Amino acid sequence: QPPPPFAVYQIIQTGTNQTAVGWPAVVGAQYQVQANSDLTTTNWINTGGIVSARLTNVVTQVTMSGSQAFYRIVQLP
Repeated sequence: QPPPPFAVYQIIQTGTNQTAVGWPAVVGAQYQVQANSDLTTTNWINTGGIVSARLTNVVTQVTMSGSQAFYRIVQLP
């Protein structure tokens, strides 16, 4: 399957310190959600475990560590 155009399409706060993050995925690929509270640094922190894509769209829940966060998705080799 060719990789889909990549874009995080969903970031929704689902609880006091829980957020759902969604993105298009390659079935069978593994991903890691990372967060950073300050984009002027390179301190990206893994949030949650490794996510294995079973469908072409993935949504996973992560724990927020502060009042603001930036998220990125890393596809693992």
